[in-house]
Amino acid sequence: MAARTLNQLSDALRLLLMDGDAYSSPNQHDAAIGRAVTRLCQFRPRFRVHEIAGDGTAFRFNAPTDWQGGFSALKKVLYPVDTTLQGLPLELPLREVQVMLQPDDTYKIHFVATIPASAKKAWLYYTVEHSVTNDSSTLKSTEDEDAVVYWATAEILRIMAARVNASKDIEQLAQASNRESRGSQYLKLAKEYEERSGLLEGAALAWGPINPGTATTADNLTH
Repeated sequence: MAARTLNQLSDALRLLLMDGDAYSSPNQHDAAIGRAVTRLCQFRPRFRVHEIAGDGTAFRFNAPTDWQGGFSALKKVLYPVDTTLQGLPLELPLREVQVMLQPDDTYKIHFVATIPASAKKAWLYYTVEHSVTNDSSTLKSTEDEDAVVYWATAEILRIMAARVNASKDIEQLAQASNRESRGSQYLKLAKEYEERSGLLEGAALAWGPINPGTATTADNLTH
């Protein structure tokens, strides 16, 4: 199944909300999805592979064009890589390969202890942030997409709670009927969705996939 785009993830978010359109806007939904993607990247970033071909003399090479300063990290370096051989290539210690910021704000890959031989290749595994737009998405699993939707839903529920709680009439009605206010229920559901996302510190994904068409908030709200 193709990865869900931004508008599709926002649609999935709205399926989980009751009164979402009354207390939040589509622009807020899209922005919440974007922040949730950023949150996901802290736990499960996108992995890329950059290939370097040695010439026997160079030990410094251009970093990948999509290297993101302040986020990207080098995770593994294989050298030498020969795809015609059945055996696995050796893994270089990360301390022997450094990515260095240059005075012109570009990045270079510096081999500290090895000079890649002529015609020998090195593969560098590194991380970048995921990208989700209305045209494409780099999220590759349903679990990651659902995590993003759950985390964004929690954010929107908190926005909805703030707006509902700003209405004195609703709060007074809740107190008069001795029932929990709608805003308080939104906050409880927000916490639940944060837990569902698996994106809390130290948490792991433990919930099943989203069931399209099920507005969970409708099942939990009492008034």
